[in-house]
Amino acid sequence: MGTTSSEGRLKLTTLSPGQHRIRLSLDGYGDDSRDVVIAGASMVLEVTLEAIQPAASASAATKAVEPSSQSAGALPLQDSRPVIYVFRRSKFVASGQHPDVYCDGVSVGQIHAGTYLTVRVSPGKHVATSTGQHITNQASVELDGVNGGAYYIELAVVMGPKVTMALVSKEIGESEIKGLKPR
Repeated sequence: MGTTSSEGRLKLTTLSPGQHRIRLSLDGYGDDSRDVVIAGASMVLEVTLEAIQPAASASAATKAVEPSSQSAGALPLQDSRPVIYVFRRSKFVASGQHPDVYCDGVSVGQIHAGTYLTVRVSPGKHVATSTGQHITNQASVELDGVNGGAYYIELAVVMGPKVTMALVSKEIGESEIKGLKPR
């Protein structure tokens, strides 16, 4: 999608808000793939590629950036903004329901049983909400995000069908999303 300048900088102006996969590659260095969420404002992503062999001419090589809406899970970003993970365990009950998830009124996506969504936010107070077609209620969780913080929200669809959301500890959240698929 682009080639960096001699200083290693690349400005992308055609990405729409939402979740994207960014892949960077440079001859002689390991590729770097990560998921990012673009919320409409500009963002800076700093990446350092690890050398796998001596590069003959690093300044002459190109770096490719390939965005896609595919997600590969919770990948570490050097971005220190708070990150919110909304996850839904894999259960048979109401597995056909795919509630919509919002953060501060902006759609993050639909969540299926056995999956999770990831969104980066600015530090401060945020409200995650969920509802959907054939869901009889709206659930919400408020949190106060700090730089470097990770917040885990468990979403469940129960009989009714109704949606519930609960903020869980980092330990529980990290353990739960390991067995789930990213959305």
